[in-house]
Amino acid sequence: MKSRFSSLDIQTIIAELRPLITGAKVVNMYDVSPKTYLLKLAQRTQKFNLLFESGIRIHTTSYDWTKNDFPSGFTMKCRKHLRSKHVTDIVQLGVDRIVDISFGRGSNAFHLIIELYDKGNVILTGDDFIIVALLRFRQDGANVRYAVGERYPIELCKQPEAVTHEKIVQAFANAKKGDPLRRFLNPVMDCGPELIEHCLLGEGFEPNAQYEESFNPEQDMERVLSAMKVAEKALITKFMNNEIKGYILLKPPKGVAAVKNEALLFTDVFPFVFNQYGDAKTKEFPTFNEAVDIYFSEIEGQKLRMRSLQQEQSAVRKIETARVQHEKRVQAYHDTLQEDDMKATLIEFNHDLVNGACEIINGMLVNQLDWAEVDDLVREAKIRNDPVASAIKSLRLEKNQIVMELSEPDVDGNNEDSDGWSSADEDDDNDNDDD
Repeated sequence: MKSRFSSLDIQTIIAELRPLITGAKVVNMYDVSPKTYLLKLAQRTQKFNLLFESGIRIHTTSYDWTKNDFPSGFTMKCRKHLRSKHVTDIVQLGVDRIVDISFGRGSNAFHLIIELYDKGNVILTGDDFIIVALLRFRQDGANVRYAVGERYPIELCKQPEAVTHEKIVQAFANAKKGDPLRRFLNPVMDCGPELIEHCLLGEGFEPNAQYEESFNPEQDMERVLSAMKVAEKALITKFMNNEIKGYILLKPPKGVAAVKNEALLFTDVFPFVFNQYGDAKTKEFPTFNEAVDIYFSEIEGQKLRMRSLQQEQSAVRKIETARVQHEKRVQAYHDTLQEDDMKATLIEFNHDLVNGACEIINGMLVNQLDWAEVDDLVREAKIRNDPVASAIKSLRLEKNQIVMELSEPDVDGNNEDSDGWSSADEDDDNDNDDD
């Protein structure tokens, strides 16, 4: 799912915004969130809102965004210097993901620089690019500081360079077998990985082409160069052919969203249909700007719905886990109760045998016989087939317990072995405390 603008998106949106907002008057500026701002513009009888989010996106919006009741210090600074001024231009600084909106002319001009990469930033500068206000301070290296009073270093922005055979060869210098081609072409190109993949497919490469598998560096290098030259001019060519619109990629939901029969999810937005999405389901819009507005507004709702569904699923799992654990505890209680009932029944049926064992062992202990001697006497009695000794399975004198193997009488009153009832199955069968 696309979460921020690519370089191609920025180039497209600037081309669409320039004729729309150039000459527009700044009516006001509002906070939507700590990183999102709304610039209210008026152009003759037309009014529109320019929304920009630090590090993420910029576009006009038709949605009614909730504004903070109290503007931030940065917003107050921007209001002071920009209100009632007219937009004179909007450009991309080099090929970096940085947008520069100019207001006013001459020494009274200002620049609102919106960085749409990494953590992002929004910076207000004068006509000489001296920083007047900014969202966050940062320092790049020892000599470049982004702070009030410092100059914004526009000369450090990456400038476009023509792609050459040497650059393509150098890009693959450290490539290994199985590496995707677009990983190494992306630093060389300024159009983003999606357009690179689109152009590679246009040259006949397999989807997600990989080094030394579907790509032979000795034979296919010129084909890659040809694809990248197409990528360089793709956006200009599409604009000239009036092929730039807005397309949102739709995919069926998975997991809990699929169970709830959620509608198709927005997963990407682009200015024209890439070859890799030729058979995918898309939704078309008249402009890329409109598609971006709907896309980013909808994915916020999607995130909220998915979060709600996940919370619901988590609650259902907890309830099911509690139900299973409760059933296990109830079953364990019934098993224990049944076992205790069986023990009590056997003790009743063998009352004389149990009392006899207790009296004999207690008598030995009263006579202060050693535990080892008690064991020996019980063992000797078993050899003589003494019925009481034969019923004693083991002695746990350290716990004041005797373990006996008792049998259940048959219908004729004779004792018979109970089904599976022995100390081999349960260590505590018919444990009796010594007096």
